[in-house]
Amino acid sequence: KRQSHAVNRTSTNCLKLLVVLGGTDPNHVTPRVARALAESGQQLNVTIVCRESMHQEITDLLAPSHVPFQLLSFVDDLPELANEHDLVITAAGTSVRMASMIEYT
Repeated sequence: KRQSHAVNRTSTNCLKLLVVLGGTDPNHVTPRVARALAESGQQLNVTIVCRESMHQEITDLLAPSHVPFQLLSFVDDLPELANEHDLVITAAGTSVRMASMIEYT
């Protein structure tokens, strides 16, 4: 079941982007991606799956940019979630292998 623990602002006129860089993200890449998205100037609707301890930092990065975003701590249906998005940013590993096997509709 999807559990959201942060701001959820959405817009239907934006590219839907999913960011999932692993459950632990030991190199702390997710906040760097969030900063790049905030600074991109692109019309995006972003969903980020990351550990809950990163939520405040990512909220602080994205909120001032007015990029609509949703933060999720855990999902048990990542293939379905990915299929709901136009683009997925993922790290090498299980998530990318899973993403390569999804039959997108």
